[in-house]
Amino acid sequence: MQESEDIKEYIAKAVLGNQKAFEYLLNEYWLDVFRFLKAKINNETEVEDLTIKSFSKAFDKIDTYNNIYIFKNWLFTIANNIFIDHYRKEKNKQAKTYTLDKNDQTINNITDNSLSPIDSLIQKQSIDELEKYMKLLKPNFRNVLRMRYFEEKTYKEISIELEETINNVKVRSLRAKKILLDIMSKNKDK
Repeated sequence: MQESEDIKEYIAKAVLGNQKAFEYLLNEYWLDVFRFLKAKINNETEVEDLTIKSFSKAFDKIDTYNNIYIFKNWLFTIANNIFIDHYRKEKNKQAKTYTLDKNDQTINNITDNSLSPIDSLIQKQSIDELEKYMKLLKPNFRNVLRMRYFEEKTYKEISIELEETINNVKVRSLRAKKILLDIMSKNKDK
């Protein structure tokens, strides 16, 4: 099975950074990747998060895509790797502490519910410092983060205001957080 010429054209535009091409590819393949992950995980919230991460990683690495492969299969490979990483982290997160209960000698599992490293770092920054770094982002990324974290809007509210799909808003938010984290890390070393 070969890619259609339309898909090849959108991939080429996405490699050049065309936002509309990213949105087209996201809308074209979202359901496929979502269903692929849904077959592996029964928690719809987790599936959605992993789908977002899969597209974010794919879009960050789209310049490495080799067109001898079917694009959807390439996305599935990325989604599968994201799933495996997630599964490993979840296994490690289930940090077990062995405490003896006086009554029944049971072992208690304690789950780590801490923030993700990106959210934790963003939360630690002062508002002024965070705004300084956000000014270095492209406007479309800056606006999504501003609405999400400063105005505390839901993804649905943001999608209505920007007239975009919720999935596009989620992926843009995730990409914006990654870029912001990179900017903050680089400036921290200075």
